[in-house]
Amino acid sequence: MSYSPNAAGGSNKKGLVFFGADTTANKFDADGGNLYYDSSKLYAPGVVLPDGGYIGSDSANSAIAIDASGNVTIDGGLTVNGTTTTVNSTNTVVADTLIELNNGAESNGNDSGFIIERGSTGDNAVFVWDESEDRFTLGTTTATGASTGNLDISLGTLAANIVGDVTGDLTGDVTGNVTGDLTGNVTGNVTGNLTGNVTGDVTGDVTGDLTGNVTGNVTGNVTGNVTGDLTGDVTGDLTGNVTGNVTGNVTGNITSSGTSTFTTVDINGGAIDGTAIGANAASSGAFTTLSASGGITGTLTGNVTGNVTGNVTGDVTGDLTGNVTGNVTGDVTGDLTGDVTGNVTGDVTGSLIVSDAAVDVAADSMFFRDSDGTSKRDTIADMVAGVAGTTAIHLLLLAAVS
Repeated sequence: MSYSPNAAGGSNKKGLVFFGADTTANKFDADGGNLYYDSSKLYAPGVVLPDGGYIGSDSANSAIAIDASGNVTIDGGLTVNGTTTTVNSTNTVVADTLIELNNGAESNGNDSGFIIERGSTGDNAVFVWDESEDRFTLGTTTATGASTGNLDISLGTLAANIVGDVTGDLTGDVTGNVTGDLTGNVTGNVTGNLTGNVTGDVTGDVTGDLTGNVTGNVTGNVTGNVTGDLTGDVTGDLTGNVTGNVTGNVTGNITSSGTSTFTTVDINGGAIDGTAIGANAASSGAFTTLSASGGITGTLTGNVTGNVTGNVTGDVTGDLTGNVTGNVTGDVTGDLTGDVTGNVTGDVTGSLIVSDAAVDVAADSMFFRDSDGTSKRDTIADMVAGVAGTTAIHLLLLAAVS
């Protein structure tokens, strides 16, 4: 081997010219290393460039630059045709706005995305496009970057603000506002405003305003205003205003400081305390059983079957069947069947039927009013004896009057 600046009939001032027929003759020995040429290839145990040196081609002789710190700059594209490319950088910074995975695939049967190695901390974290489910999936997996096909993924937890439609189950606490329709079950606490329709079960606490319709069961506390229809069961406390319809069972106490308007109320048990029914506007109603431990003030229209214990103040229009213990103040129009213990003040229109076991006709006295409006008091016997067809009261005494 020799160096010839003018070899092979031409200028070669910048190159090395090798002569010889085999590799043993075409060697240049420098510090124990061999630099040789063989079959159109130049072999060297190592190439060291000066600081700021370049490696290039005829058209781009400075395509690869190496500075004094070992940083390599490539002016042009880099194509790696291998099975695996390993980058052991501490941090990788990419200026591209788009990163394409699975380039060149004509069809795909593999899940595609990112896997984060966690070592002994736990299963690897994964965020991929699940090809079999046709959706993105986030969670943990035992798969690695070398895995292919349908990955086995355990769904994980996402902490983020969601904009758009959510279909599926939300388990955990939701803090913030949900705008739109929520279809599925919510297990956990919702803090913020729910605007839209909720179809499914809500288990946990809802703090804030719920605007829209809720179809399903609400288990937990709702603090805030509910605007819309509630269809289903509410178990827990509901604090705030409900504007709309509640269809289902309410178990617990309903406390309202304002005006609550119900078209139809069916109360099968419990107690209503401190509330006047029909105080603002009287309306007709039917009671299967009416039990009052105190007085009834007002007008009773209809039939009362059963016992009345206490005072009745007002008019009774209809039939009273049962015993009245207490005072009746007002007019009774209709039939009263049973015993009256107490005083009756007012007009009785109808027949008064008594028995000798209840009335001492010789000793007991009663008030009655003549047709001319004059009030009189006399014993029953004397009153009956004085009846000449001019009084407005008719007495039918089952006992003999003497």
